Amino acid sequence: MNLTADEKAIVWRVLNEPARRLGIVFDYGAYILPTLLFAAYGVWKLEFAAMLVAYVSLLIIAVLYLSYAHNASENLRAALKKYEEEVGALENHKSA
Repeated sequence: MNLTADEKAIVWRVLNEPARRLGIVFDYGAYILPTLLFAAYGVWKLEFAAMLVAYVSLLIIAVLYLSYAHNASENLRAALKKYEEEVGALENHKSA
């Protein structure tokens, strides 16, 4: 089976890294918490520019995360498709 480097990486990550919800909070919290504090400052001082910067920052973080999730999903889908073509484990489920 010939998997690309990206496909191998996502398969390895899914199989070897434990699901860590709290770790994700800490990973993204470093970006989100300061942005939220900056937004709160903007609301408190009625600073439109501060609120706009905070909103745009959160938007960028969301877009980057969605882009990563989309790429990871596509790589995993491609790897699983190659696996299924090689092994044919789902032969019995095709008719269902």
